[in-house]
Amino acid sequence: MAVSGFEMTSSKIVYVGLDGTAVRVRLDPVGSGWVALITVDVPPANTIGRATLEDLERAMGALEGERELRAAVLTGAGTMFVAGADVRQLRAFARPDDVEEFTDSAPWWPLR
Repeated sequence: MAVSGFEMTSSKIVYVGLDGTAVRVRLDPVGSGWVALITVDVPPANTIGRATLEDLERAMGALEGERELRAAVLTGAGTMFVAGADVRQLRAFARPDDVEEFTDSAPWWPLR
């Protein structure tokens, strides 16, 4: 179904996590630019662990070269967005400093 004033073009996948899950990035055409849909996919609850943080960082790196990017939407696969930190990984840390190092490693990307 065509919408008046919009040209139908296809989306493009710009990033898929190393193991095929964790994080995916799809660019969808909107007007004269693109909108990125960044999906966290770590079943069953989309927890955030070290691997997911690293995957998110690589995904954001893949978007840096997209000059026509107008917006990015972060979503979770399935029925929930993100449950939070992976508690199993937090419990495995030997010292409280390890937990702090992990949380400090979370990338904070500048918004343009």
